[in-house]
Amino acid sequence: MKTIARTFALASLTALSLVAGFGVGHAATTTVTIDSTLHPKTLTVAPGTSVRWVNADDERHRMRSRMGPVEWDSNDIEPGDSYTFTFTVAGQYQYIDERDDENTAYHGTIIVTSPSGSGGTGGGTGGGTGETQAPASAAIRIVDKTFTPSTVTIATDGTVTWSNDDDDSHTVNATAGGFASGTMSSGEKYARKFASAGTFDFFCAIHPEMRGSVRVQTAAGSVPPPKPATGGTTGSAGTAG
Repeated sequence: MKTIARTFALASLTALSLVAGFGVGHAATTTVTIDSTLHPKTLTVAPGTSVRWVNADDERHRMRSRMGPVEWDSNDIEPGDSYTFTFTVAGQYQYIDERDDENTAYHGTIIVTSPSGSGGTGGGTGGGTGETQAPASAAIRIVDKTFTPSTVTIATDGTVTWSNDDDDSHTVNATAGGFASGTMSSGEKYARKFASAGTFDFFCAIHPEMRGSVRVQTAAGSVPPPKPATGGTTGSAGTAG
């Protein structure tokens, strides 16, 4: 009965937020549900969108930005309560549940798009379609034998930094070859600059089940597919520049 009542209450809250979002003079609003995980964990929105986290769990949670253009902190969200933040600055925001920061189920990403071709320095062709402007950097945590987030998107010449926040040693190896971190002990980091667009799949040579992907956008906003795997060779440690 408790679960049914909570689900009904959540549905009502979501319906109300959708109605409000369509009102004249109201900015767009979208909802992230918190229960045993985040729904959705990755969300792409336009600038000016308000994201509302609704706690449908029996425990309190605290959503807090870990990386992004602007910092934000929900403080404690009690069961049945919610928190809303309006994203006005384009970029990629990674966040966690500060009360359960090691639980990857509560690691999320908000991607705020940047329209091009509407004035300024953009080189768009017009028409008002808008493209997603990827950020210049991204961070991936290694925790509980998982790359978090497993997939990031950056602009060409952007940099990705992997941080080993796990108790075990790990590596970051390109599936198709081209870069390898060497063995990273707990607390170590590895950074790689991606000078060309493409999809770069990677894995941990010590724990091959650990896999992820870096998507590097062209100036036009497209992402070429990954190259064929080469069997995954190991390489030297250090930061690629």
